Amino acid sequence: MSSSPHSGFRIALLCFLVAATIRLSILFGTGLYLKLDRTEMASVAVTFAHTGQLGNPYMALPTGPTAHVAPVYPLLLGMIYRLFGDGKTGEIVKQIVASCVSSARAPLLVLLTLTIGFGGGVALVAGLCSAMHIGAFETELKGDWEGPMAANALLILVISAYRIGWRRLPTSVEALCYGLGWGVALLIAPGLLPVGVGLALLGCAAAVRKAMRDSAKVLLLFALGCMLALSPWVIRNHLVLGGLVWGRDNFGLELSVSNGPGASWSNPENHDRIYSMHPSRYLPAAKKLREQGELAFEADRKREGLEWIRTHPREFAGLTANRIWHFWFPSGRNRAHQIALAALTLLAIAGLAVMWRLSNPGFMITVTIWTTYPALYYIIQWSSRYRQPIEWSLILSASVAVYEGYVRTKHALAASIS
Repeated sequence: MSSSPHSGFRIALLCFLVAATIRLSILFGTGLYLKLDRTEMASVAVTFAHTGQLGNPYMALPTGPTAHVAPVYPLLLGMIYRLFGDGKTGEIVKQIVASCVSSARAPLLVLLTLTIGFGGGVALVAGLCSAMHIGAFETELKGDWEGPMAANALLILVISAYRIGWRRLPTSVEALCYGLGWGVALLIAPGLLPVGVGLALLGCAAAVRKAMRDSAKVLLLFALGCMLALSPWVIRNHLVLGGLVWGRDNFGLELSVSNGPGASWSNPENHDRIYSMHPSRYLPAAKKLREQGELAFEADRKREGLEWIRTHPREFAGLTANRIWHFWFPSGRNRAHQIALAALTLLAIAGLAVMWRLSNPGFMITVTIWTTYPALYYIIQWSSRYRQPIEWSLILSASVAVYEGYVRTKHALAASIS
């Protein structure tokens, strides 16, 4: 089933409307919009709305300027709070906007599917599956974290990479602008960095295999653009926090919370450690952070986490194995949900094999994303929202498998009838 640009637009619009209808119906139909539990991201946004500064991420105690979260998403949330207040009205507006942002994944996935050479059939399946799939309900509907925006940014960048650099080397301007785009994406979600490096190398390899000098020039311009976009945040952190932070500085804290005495593989099951050592929930830790300074506190937590890992390799290996498994086969809200999530992963693996057989560029794009992005989340506590930025890649691959199965079944039935 081929697709003209006009029909592709109609498929994309349809999928967005379906996605938005589902999310807004759940949000307001279940009363989820009335549930308020401030996160670090929202706390920073509230501070920005009132003071113009990014700070006070921890709910236990105001701790001053921060790089605990990357800047773009709390800045956008802060603008909503500044316009509509941080009470009920602001929260409702934030959740409507968040639902629309997460719904935008569906049309973007339709566009990517068509861009890499699949027809309207696969695009329709991918778009509708994306519309119906909600990997982390409160994150997608309530907007407390940056995952849906990061997913959209990555989709846009993958589409752009394919269009400007898959069959030829990008021009100098294209490489610089693409680097700027990636810099902005990293200011949304720094965890995308390995994906950016991987896709940049993949693009150069796909475009040209002999002109090494030109490829190096493109990569250097890409890196320059990325650094230019990051530089205001780096300078701000050096002036305000007194150290080098290009993305966010919370890795040490997350590492120590995730790996230590009594630690569990998942955020929900790590309740005791979170409430006994995380500054958001544990007042003594927030006081210590304010006394030490955020960077010094994070450095101590990093040393603490690494020391435990070094002295408890077997326990760390067990936690890591659990996190790897649940990244790809999440636990789900109930048994039926868990089976559905497992089916998505298995179908995605099958779809990857189909893309390899068809020599479709989606194969290498997906492999690059699946091998680069998850590594960080294998060593910190699992959460359903951590997979959100790349969940569309599983939906795409699974949709290829579903459509392939449909076509084969259709042909088999036609052959049996004839």
